[in-house]
Amino acid sequence: MSQKNITIKPYFVSHQNVVNTGYTLTTNNGLKVLYASDLDHVFQSNPAQKQTSLPLNYGPQGQPQPLTENEKFNIMFLEANYDRDILNKVLLTDPNNAHAKGNQRHISEQETWKYLQYSLHPQGIFIPLHASKEFGTLCQDLT
Repeated sequence: MSQKNITIKPYFVSHQNVVNTGYTLTTNNGLKVLYASDLDHVFQSNPAQKQTSLPLNYGPQGQPQPLTENEKFNIMFLEANYDRDILNKVLLTDPNNAHAKGNQRHISEQETWKYLQYSLHPQGIFIPLHASKEFGTLCQDLT
């Protein structure tokens, strides 16, 4: 979809058995924005057969490659739900903790940070979405 000053492009993203949509917005003056939440992975195990994906380049062996400087995002609104170490510690203590197991349907802060290294402009802004208060480090207390 394109308006006079902005182009919006949808990206299908996987959330286990649900397909959600993330979006890129690009303005005529070159500002690039990514918005994606409720997804269960960023990196594809087999990029040749990817069904859902955020913008990313892959090398010949399927390894992630950074976006070019021209492709990188100035602003990224991206899910960073839980810290792997915190979640794993809870699951080691209580492997049947349904709330903790449910968070595994989302992407970890670690996976988000890795994706940012490939796709966020060096002077870009990252705004975390869907942060877990119990299992994450990025939840903001608004009280």
